[in-house]
Amino acid sequence: MNRSKLEMKVGLFVVLATALVVSGVLVLGGRSLFSKRVMAYTILDENVVGLTVGSPVRVRGVQVGEVKRLSFAYLDVAPAKQVIGSGKGGLIRADLEILTEAAGIGPDELRDYLQNAVTLGLRARLAMAGITGGQYIEIEMSKDAPPPIALPWKPEGLYIPGESSTLDQMLSNLRSTLRKIESLDLNAMVDRANAVLTRLDNVLQDDAPMLQSMLTSLKSTMDNLDRLVGSLRDDPARLLFAKPPQSVIPQGGQP
Repeated sequence: MNRSKLEMKVGLFVVLATALVVSGVLVLGGRSLFSKRVMAYTILDENVVGLTVGSPVRVRGVQVGEVKRLSFAYLDVAPAKQVIGSGKGGLIRADLEILTEAAGIGPDELRDYLQNAVTLGLRARLAMAGITGGQYIEIEMSKDAPPPIALPWKPEGLYIPGESSTLDQMLSNLRSTLRKIESLDLNAMVDRANAVLTRLDNVLQDDAPMLQSMLTSLKSTMDNLDRLVGSLRDDPARLLFAKPPQSVIPQGGQP
């Protein structure tokens, strides 16, 4: 009897534990389990550190899916050796799962919309999630969308071309600027600047008496101008007459 009760308690515990696990899965992941989805992928030509399986896929900040797989793009292409030999072995493929309920349309309509939007400038790129350092995939329309990455194979399936992230563009511009700076002959530039300063110093020393005379004349002119302004302030009529105008009325008061 005791053995039967023990087996009953163990069985009840297993049933309850299973029910709790199933309930947790339904509550935490039920939405994605029962949601319809569209699979797409993008190919990126940059370091994807910080991007992981499960990273969000967002459209204008709204999460519409997640990254399901990260791999080198050539692994899905045959023959892979030709791709590596073409210099495209470092391209990264990110498989994206996009939930249809986030777009409010069915799978077929969403797939057709994305395919048409690609021709109008729809692109995918890496973006940084705040200060956490995590990365996600941002999908958005770009008015000045760059041409898709040149691939030595024809992409199949729902392919959303990737473009460089803002950070990668900044780093690329910085590297380009540093390369230009490195190519400059800084020593020659410093020597030319020193030569110009030396010539300027010689000119100033040779023309010092003339400059002193000019400064003295300028000071005298400024003093005269200051006296003239003071005189006009005391008697504004001098601005129009060489001397103060005489009164046209005689002293007796009769004209």
